[in-house]
Amino acid sequence: LEIGSLLNTELAGNPEFSEMVAGAMEAQRKGNALEGARWLLLILAACEAAGGDWRDAAPAAAAIELFITAGDLFDDIEDRDIPSSDVPYSANVACALLLLSEKAALRLRDGRQVGAVLHAISGAGTRSCAGQYQDIRYEACESVTEQAWLDMTDLRSGSLVECVCRVGAIVGTDDEERIETYARFGRLLGIGGQI
Repeated sequence: LEIGSLLNTELAGNPEFSEMVAGAMEAQRKGNALEGARWLLLILAACEAAGGDWRDAAPAAAAIELFITAGDLFDDIEDRDIPSSDVPYSANVACALLLLSEKAALRLRDGRQVGAVLHAISGAGTRSCAGQYQDIRYEACESVTEQAWLDMTDLRSGSLVECVCRVGAIVGTDDEERIETYARFGRLLGIGGQI
C-alpha cells in the first residue's frame, strides 16, 4: 500500500512510467517470490521486537523494498541478465527506485528516524556497491580465497540485511545499543543467507 501510494503521488503525471516502475518491481520479485516479503517481514519484526509498533515502520519498509529492488535491477544490468536494448530503461527505472526510496523514508513521522534511516540506507548501499565491485572482479579470477569471498559477502549481503534490521530497530527504539544489536544480527543473517 505504501509503495502504491508513493507511485501514485510521485509519478501521477506520468502513468506510463509509473507502470514501468511497478512492472520492474514485479519482475524483480518473480525470480524470488518471497524476497520482498522477507524484507518487509524482517523490518516489521525488528521494529516490533525492539519495542515499537510495526505499523510505524511501513514507510521505512517501503524505503527498504524500493532500495533493494533498485540494487537488484542494477545487479541484473551488471550481470547482463537484461537484454542490451532494455538497459537504458532499466537503469532509468533503478535510479527512480532509489529516489522513491528516499521519498518513502521521508514519510516517517519522527524526524530523527528519517535521518537515521537515510544514513543507514546510504551506508549499506555504499558498502554493497563495494562488495558488488569485488564480486565482478572475482569473476575474472581463477580462484578466490575463502576469506576474500567472505569479505565480499559481508559487504554485498551482510550490509543489506544489517540495514534492514537496523532500520526496523531505529523505528522501534531510541536505544542505540539495542539498534546495534539488531544490526549485528542482520549482518550475520545476511552473510549466513548468502553462504
